[in-house]
Amino acid sequence: MEWKYVKATTSEKIEAVKKKYDVQLPEDLEKLILKSNNGRPVKSTFDSERTRGLEFKKLLSYNTEDMENIYTFIDVVQTENRNLFPIASEPSGDFICLDLSKNTVVHLNHETATTEFVADSISQLISALY
Repeated sequence: MEWKYVKATTSEKIEAVKKKYDVQLPEDLEKLILKSNNGRPVKSTFDSERTRGLEFKKLLSYNTEDMENIYTFIDVVQTENRNLFPIASEPSGDFICLDLSKNTVVHLNHETATTEFVADSISQLISALY
């Protein structure tokens, strides 16, 4: 998978997020962050269980100095649902999240606070982008 606008980050920055928010992240997500932090996938369209043609805008950054970073959005997302951990943003203001209670990937509609199943894993989501 090709990514644009990647900004390097470190394992230490990922560990800082995990410690601050007391969360365990899947290995495939950590690998993706290290490889493609803040990046935009060239193939960016995906489907949820009920909606076709959603857009993966960009992977949230783990660098505090980047504009769209995990720290900016985690409180917004977790206000809606404490079991959700944001992974990526969408142009519409929605988010792609980990559902920590089920260990799956979901789409969070920011207007209705509802979720739709997307994939069983980060790897499955990335391989399904078209």
